Amino acid sequence: MNKIRLGIAGCGIATRKLHLPALRKLGNIFEVAALYNRTERRSQELAGQMKPSPRVFNNYVDMLESGEIDAVDISLPPGLNNEFISQALDAGIHVICEKPISNSTAEGKKVVELAERSDRVVYIAENFRHVSKFTEASRLIESGKIGSPAFFQWQSWVRMSRDNEYVNTNWRKHPDHIGGYLSDGGVHHIAAIRLLAGDIAKVTAFSKTVSDYLGAEDTLACVMQTKNGSLVSYNVSYALYKCGMSATIIGSDGCMHIADSRITLDSHGKKDILDIDQDDSYEREFVDFHRTVCGERNILGSPLSALHDLAVIEAAVISSNTDRRVFVDSLL
Repeated sequence: MNKIRLGIAGCGIATRKLHLPALRKLGNIFEVAALYNRTERRSQELAGQMKPSPRVFNNYVDMLESGEIDAVDISLPPGLNNEFISQALDAGIHVICEKPISNSTAEGKKVVELAERSDRVVYIAENFRHVSKFTEASRLIESGKIGSPAFFQWQSWVRMSRDNEYVNTNWRKHPDHIGGYLSDGGVHHIAAIRLLAGDIAKVTAFSKTVSDYLGAEDTLACVMQTKNGSLVSYNVSYALYKCGMSATIIGSDGCMHIADSRITLDSHGKKDILDIDQDDSYEREFVDFHRTVCGERNILGSPLSALHDLAVIEAAVISSNTDRRVFVDSLL
């Protein structure tokens, strides 16, 4: 398959600001052929901004069965993912679907089962697995630059202001997905942490609500242990002062610090600073989806990997609510 005819389900913020800018750069391998949105006016408005203008459908199944698309990009509230993916696979349509995989690990397991039973691709769009600074940091760790990694620290302070357009989407105001922003944004962080540190075995966490408008707990502190024995400190808030994101990895022979678009390596008394190009991780994500539809193995968009990301966050929420340590595999 050369050029994929893509239908888009959901014309909200992620489609307009993240997916379409990437797809516009990839006209050689994707054609946006159709749009569907629950509110047809929004899809008509978006179609009018695109050249060539895609066909607008007011019924999702009609779009799937039209014969005009090969794949669908699902960008909807996560509670709808199971139903929309199932309908696409029934119609023989490949799927790329925004994270998180579902509202909960239990529901996410159903998506994994759908993918495993189908000969169509189900690709969960986790762009942090395509962010250059994380993929390069992973390569450096695997090459032994800091020896055997033993301790990871992740700090992310993302203030979601009251007037933020993501905050003002109804499904985020009244979240059905576990932990609200803790999972909505947290699966990004866990995807990167797992890329750098490996799979998480167990979690102990504490959470609190700082804001009065984010719909759920918005601040989390937790300690995790990976299956290979490394320790991870993960701290995040969507309500406190915006201080950015940073990660530190300490090993037997050195340490690595990641912040902004820079990796700082300190090993055996020598310090190296690597400035990493800030390429478009969404563009890389769609290129990888195209490869999987063309027959390559689905690794970076694996539903099972996305399920593990969500399970870590759910384990943290359960730990905070029950004041106990939670084993991630108990949710899987």
